[in-house]
Amino acid sequence: MLSGSFEGWYFKQQSNGGVIAFIPAVHTGRDGEKSGSLQIVTRDKAWCVVLPDAPVYTLKPALSVSTGGCTFSSEGIKLDIRQPDISVTGQLCFGLPTLPKGDIMGLFKYVPFMECRHSVFSMTHTLSGSLTVNDSCMDFADGMGYIEGDRGRSFPKRYIWTQCSWEDESRTDMLQHGTGGMKSGLCSVMLSVADVRPLGIPFIGIIGFVYYCGTEHRIATYCGAKIDKLSSGRVTVRQGDMKLTAQLLDWNAKPAFKAQKLQAPVSGRMERLIKENLACRARYTFTVKECVLFDFITDKASFEYEF
Repeated sequence: MLSGSFEGWYFKQQSNGGVIAFIPAVHTGRDGEKSGSLQIVTRDKAWCVVLPDAPVYTLKPALSVSTGGCTFSSEGIKLDIRQPDISVTGQLCFGLPTLPKGDIMGLFKYVPFMECRHSVFSMTHTLSGSLTVNDSCMDFADGMGYIEGDRGRSFPKRYIWTQCSWEDESRTDMLQHGTGGMKSGLCSVMLSVADVRPLGIPFIGIIGFVYYCGTEHRIATYCGAKIDKLSSGRVTVRQGDMKLTAQLLDWNAKPAFKAQKLQAPVSGRMERLIKENLACRARYTFTVKECVLFDFITDKASFEYEF
């Protein structure tokens, strides 16, 4: 019997007016039948909308996902969601995406039988517009966005994922690219650490990047990255003369940090519950050749800790 599969995309938006993420996805059952879902995540709550039809999508020349009255693309989002428990309407416009230098999977993209394969469509970009969520307006003027995707059969059993975007105010000069522009001070970090078992051989895989003031630093197993420390909401990765630490703060706080329950795929079916905190307190530290490029605490970090 064939195993089911999934393909989903993660659109995160943040500004002083709030933070929200959308996860449209296509699921293919063991019988080949396709279905769709859309998860909506805010700081305080999450919803999962079962779509009447599977989303229609293209990846090239640019990402575009359409379903019902909604469109998600590398240029922006248009929303018209009206459900008994969740209503979201509005439009967001994105600036030019900041593309990674090559596939984030690197050499892993050639490895067969991977449970899950990751993609990054924009490390960071500007955004503008507003959304109305259950009669509450969220203003995303001068905001920042991030887009990634996953495809495969299932999420890894044990993994950590974190992402954070911020602006270095000392580097806000504008870089012009064609007819558009982006703030050179926009920065972003993503790190994923997971148990992977291609061909039945288990190991801890690492993929991630630091995009800091116009420069991408790729951090991955295929580049020599190794786990230095991993415990209690903290992970430190070393690669050559680089060291990245992501620490989920308030790990033991009472009440515990507010993580929302999201549905995750198992053989293509959304049968697993994971916890994501879309906007939590975390500390990120990045050093190169013993020089600290950044060390800061934020309340807009996204964290999934399933280790």
